[in-house]
Amino acid sequence: MVIWRTFFLCILTLSPLAAWGQPNWKEIVMPAFGMLINEINDSIAGRRMESDALRREMNKIISEKNFDRVLIVGQDDKYVNEGMHKHFKREPIPLQVNMERDSKMQHLENLHVQLYHSDRILFRWIDLLAQLRAHPDMALNSRWARDWMELPEKQRPKSDAKCIKWVQDALVCDLVRNGEMNQVEKNTQKVKDFSPEFKGNPWDTVAALNRNWTLPVPAEGIAASFPMSGQFAFQRSESIPGIGYIIFSKNTTRSISSKVVMYDKTLKARWTSALGGVEYTNATLNYMQGVYFFNLPDFFIPETVYRLELLALSSSHDPMPSSSSQTCWDAFRGKTSAGKQAALEASIGETKITELYFRAGKYDVHTKAKTMQGVVDWERGTVTFETDEPLDATELYGNKYISPIATFSLQSAHFYKVWNALNSKVVSYYLTVPRVEYLDTVPIKRLTIAELDHTMDAEFVRKAQMGNFDAYPKLPIEWQGTTPLYGGYLACKLQEVKLQDSLVASKIVPFITKEYFKRGETYAFPPTKCVLHIGELKQLMFVAKLQQEQLQRRMEERAHFFYMLEKRRSERQGKVFTATLQEFQQKEQENLPPEIKLILDTQFPDVFKKKFTLFYRRDYPGSSQYSTLLEIKLDPTQ
Repeated sequence: MVIWRTFFLCILTLSPLAAWGQPNWKEIVMPAFGMLINEINDSIAGRRMESDALRREMNKIISEKNFDRVLIVGQDDKYVNEGMHKHFKREPIPLQVNMERDSKMQHLENLHVQLYHSDRILFRWIDLLAQLRAHPDMALNSRWARDWMELPEKQRPKSDAKCIKWVQDALVCDLVRNGEMNQVEKNTQKVKDFSPEFKGNPWDTVAALNRNWTLPVPAEGIAASFPMSGQFAFQRSESIPGIGYIIFSKNTTRSISSKVVMYDKTLKARWTSALGGVEYTNATLNYMQGVYFFNLPDFFIPETVYRLELLALSSSHDPMPSSSSQTCWDAFRGKTSAGKQAALEASIGETKITELYFRAGKYDVHTKAKTMQGVVDWERGTVTFETDEPLDATELYGNKYISPIATFSLQSAHFYKVWNALNSKVVSYYLTVPRVEYLDTVPIKRLTIAELDHTMDAEFVRKAQMGNFDAYPKLPIEWQGTTPLYGGYLACKLQEVKLQDSLVASKIVPFITKEYFKRGETYAFPPTKCVLHIGELKQLMFVAKLQQEQLQRRMEERAHFFYMLEKRRSERQGKVFTATLQEFQQKEQENLPPEIKLILDTQFPDVFKKKFTLFYRRDYPGSSQYSTLLEIKLDPTQ
C-alpha cells in the first residue's frame, strides 16, 4: 500500500494538470456572472437616482415659472420619463448663442440635456444586463474549460479568485465587442446604384496620387470625394439617392486591395461626430472605376464637425487578447479614450483605408440658395449678401484634382436675341469689313488702296446688312476671351471662355481638419458680408459695354471713310461735292444689320434688370453631373 501511495504522489508531482486539475467551473462561473450583474444593477440604480433628481429640479423650475408643461416635456411627459431619449431624432444641445436670457430657462435647458444623456446611459446599462443574462456561457461551462486548457500553462489562473477575474474579463470583452459589432451591423441597407459621370479619371496619371501609400491613405491621396475633405458646409440633401464616395487612382485602389483581403472583409463607412455619436453605413467598391461608394447617414447635426472613415472589417474576429482586458473594462464602464477605442476597434479585425474631416451645414440646398440673395452691382458684375455659411474655397475654385463644384450662370431665355447678337459673326464682320484707311492727309492725286479696290463700291460693302456673314470665317478666341482685330478693335465672344466665379468674404472660411474635430463642440460661424463675383455676369457686362463702344466707333469710322472716298472722287472729277458727313452717318445708320441695331439700341444693363435670373449649380466633385440647379431670385429694382 505504501509503495502504491508513493507512486501516485510521484505521478502528481510530474503532471501539472494532474496536480492542479480543472477548476470547478460551477463555483467560478456563477459568481463571475453574479458580480457583474450586481455592478450593472448598481449602475442602473445610480442612473435612475440621477435622472429622478434632474426631473425634480426641472419640475420645480416649470412650476415656479408657470411654463406650459406639455410644450416642454410633451404629452404624458414623454420627453422626461424613463426612455425619453428614444423620442429625440438627434442629440439635444444647449442654445449656443450669447444673449440676455432668463437664467432659470437657461438652467432648464441644460438640465434637459443632462437628463437626455443620463437616460441614454441608463438604457445602455439595461441593454448590457439583458445581454449578460442571456449569455450562453452562463449555463454552459465547456467554453471556459476549453479556453483555460488552450492557455499556456504559465498563463492559466490557478486560484478561484483569479479564475473569477479571468472569466469576468472575457465576459466584459464579449459585451463590449458585441455592442461594437451590433453598432456596425445596425445599418444593413444595401448601397444604392449611383453612377456620376466622372470626367475620364484624369487623376490616374497624377504621380502624387499614385504613390505607394501605406494604410490608412492620407487625405492628400484622395482624388475626389463626396463629402469633400475639409468641406465647410456639407449637406446631405445635395445627394438625392443618399450616396457618397471616395475616389483614389486605380493604382492606389489596386495597392489597397493587395493589402486588404477583400473577400474576407466587409466594407463600411464610419461617421463619428465631434460631439461623440458614431454611426456605420454600408460601403462597396467599384473596382473598375477605383471608386468606393457608401450610404450617407440619415441625419447630420448642423454645424458639427464629422470624421468619415472608410473601413474594411473582418467577417469573423479573434478572441480579445488578455492584454486588452483593461480596455474592455474601461469601455464597459464608459471610460473609453481615443487610444483605447482604437485598441478595441483593432480587436474586431478593423483595417482603416482612409479618413477625412468635414462640417455639416445648417441649410438644405434650397435654403442655401436663398441665403445668397442680395444686391446686384451691374457695373462690377457682383452680388452682395450676408450669410453665416459662405461657400468655401474648394467649392468655388476646386483643387488640383477637381473643378469648382459651385458655379453661377445666367438665364438667357428672356434676352436671347441680345445674347445671340453679341455672340454672332455679324459683329466681327462689321468691325473688319471693309478695311478702313485714313484719307484726310493723303494727296488727291495719290490713289489709296481703297480707291484702287473696285469692290469698295459694291453694295454689300456699303450696306453691311447685305454681307455674307455665314461664310465669314469665325475668328479664333484667345484664352482671355478676346482677339485683337485690325483698327484697334477686339473680337470678344460670350461663353467661349467663361470667367471663374469668386467670393470675397469679410471672414475667412476655414478648411476643416482634425483639429476642429478634436474640439468636441459645434462650430458656428458669424454673419459675414460676402461679395460674389459672377464670372458670366462680369463677362456679359464687359462684352455688352465693349461691343456698344466698338460698334458706335465703327459706325462713325465707316461713315467718315465713305464720306472721304466720295469727296476725293468728286475733287478728282472736278465736280462740286455737296454731300455732308451727317448724310453718310444717316445712311450708315439705315444700312446697319439688324443684330448691330439691336445691340446699339439696347440699354445695358437695364435690359437685364427687368428679367434677370441667376442659377446656382452644384456638381458632384470630380464629375460633370450636377446635383443641384436652383434659381436665385434677386431684386430687379436694385
